[in-house]
Amino acid sequence: MTPPTIQFPVARFTSLVVESVLAFLCFAMTLHYACQNDALLMFALPRHLAIETLLASLLFVAVWMMLFFDLRQHQMQRMSLSVTLRATLFGLAILTPIAVVIFKAFHANWSITTIVARFWLWSLLLTIAVTIFNFALRRLFMDSDHNVLIIGTGPIARRAWREIRTRHSRSFRVIGFTDTACFASAPSDVRANYLGDITELESLLLKHSVDLMVLALPVRSCYDVVRDAVATARMGGIDLINLSDPLGFDNQTLLGSGPLFEPTHTLHTGLSKVAKRTFDMVSSLLALIVLSPLLLAVAVAVKLSSPGPVFFIQDRYGYRRQKLRLLKFRTMVQDAEILQESVEHLNEASGPIFKIKNDPRVTTLGKFLRKTSIDELPQLWNVFLGEMSLVGPRPMTLRDVSLFNEAYLLRRFSAKPGITGLWQVSGRSNLTFDQWIALDFSYIDRWSLALDMQILLATIPAIVRGSGAM
Repeated sequence: MTPPTIQFPVARFTSLVVESVLAFLCFAMTLHYACQNDALLMFALPRHLAIETLLASLLFVAVWMMLFFDLRQHQMQRMSLSVTLRATLFGLAILTPIAVVIFKAFHANWSITTIVARFWLWSLLLTIAVTIFNFALRRLFMDSDHNVLIIGTGPIARRAWREIRTRHSRSFRVIGFTDTACFASAPSDVRANYLGDITELESLLLKHSVDLMVLALPVRSCYDVVRDAVATARMGGIDLINLSDPLGFDNQTLLGSGPLFEPTHTLHTGLSKVAKRTFDMVSSLLALIVLSPLLLAVAVAVKLSSPGPVFFIQDRYGYRRQKLRLLKFRTMVQDAEILQESVEHLNEASGPIFKIKNDPRVTTLGKFLRKTSIDELPQLWNVFLGEMSLVGPRPMTLRDVSLFNEAYLLRRFSAKPGITGLWQVSGRSNLTFDQWIALDFSYIDRWSLALDMQILLATIPAIVRGSGAM
């Protein structure tokens, strides 16, 4: 039998290294500078020990972070304060005797009380720094709550559900179960959340927003069902965790005392995604500042040109089919959405989307704003908030998504929506729906920071040409 391949956790290790370096900088700067004018911090780091302590602190931070790896995971999973406190005290209980031995070796005249007091004060400062960093990390770079669909209703599925509710309730939410049939011994709460037969999986995915599928069916007896479920998940761009026993062993192997459901919370899928979010946040903020005179002038022009609000705010589906409030300068008459039913018969687009080249609801100023894409500039605020990216698939209206009839279309929601994208530089509204989707999939499959830069650079000429604008 071929031994299982052990994959090095690159993303987790990278996250650990980044946090170690940043925590070290916070630790070093705080102790080296702030302590010089503060009595309490002077006690933690006397001036004559500053240099040697700073040189040793990098090693100290690395060891501390590795020992506190479980604490970091608890913080990433948004566990309770009591769990974090217990993990902290446990780590300190292990490290304190080691710190006493090391410092006694270099400073024999130090009392044990002084060493313990200083070490605990250093650890307190470092804990605060790492906790703040983790909070900022979650806010800026981590995905929000995930909707989970559990495939199966047997013992493994029920244990996974219990662990999600007790250990991961702040990050994951089970929307229901699907199976070949509801397990006979399933409790009433499982039966109450049974969404339907697994043969209707595509319909369930179209009806419900699902970010993660937990596969908890016996592979040996349900091979065809498991294979189809995996294929459907891949087709729809949905993450999958397999809790099944692939070798057909007894369920007790999987129902031991260890955790069963162990999702990976990292910086999306790597530092490149963090770089993308950082670039989006900084660029959108700078653009909002630099373009503020233009934004103000357009706002005044929209208000004076026709009755109605300055902004058009519409619910759209974004990343992982989460709703976002998309901002645009209003380019249509007031109550344009209410009037849409009266112009549905004029739709010129194929598929579920709605487009009219000469929409009678568009105002005179609105035609100019659309042609130059100035109406899209308020979405820089959506980008700054993290709801959108500068580059990505376009966020779709609730109406358009409700007309989807194939699960493979859901894969376009596996990336954050953008203000511009391949569709923008490839013809915009001149494209058919199938071409639009093909470009979205191409972007998702080929994504890189270099591709984003190419699209951004190609967007300005596309806007100047005004090709495909409606």
